[in-house]
Amino acid sequence: MNNGTTKRRKLKSPAILPRIVILAFLFMFMLFINIDSVSHLLNHGSYEKVTATVVKPTTDDFLLLIPRVELTYQYNGQQYTEKKFFIWEPFFGLSSEAGSKLDIYVNTYAPNYCLFKINFFRNIINWILLILIGAGIYNVIQKIRKYQIDKLQKKEAEE
Repeated sequence: MNNGTTKRRKLKSPAILPRIVILAFLFMFMLFINIDSVSHLLNHGSYEKVTATVVKPTTDDFLLLIPRVELTYQYNGQQYTEKKFFIWEPFFGLSSEAGSKLDIYVNTYAPNYCLFKINFFRNIINWILLILIGAGIYNVIQKIRKYQIDKLQKKEAEE
């Protein structure tokens, strides 16, 4: 505005893409943690609820770092044994102690495959992720509103 010249302020687009990427990452992480629930939800007609007994807690055969449990259960009069990874399940309150009873969903088409029955809202990580996703969505909406208001003010100033 010096010397009678007017400087045009260039409106920047809102930095929304990084926020959307972060939201997508948080959402995918939540799906990864709850993969058994998602699988059961998408194919709920293919699973039946059964009670399984933990035979023994073990680790993976390769690096001996990832916790696993050996489960035994009966389905249609036949005994099945399966080794399942047990990484996120303790956060849902499931026990890996030998002899503990766990509710599982058995695939009716492949009874040797099962999913853990987990309660989505018992996991504190899910609550934290839901809060972060909610705050992220609120932040994106505020950025879009701010961008629209700035754009409208610029348009009014030009008129």
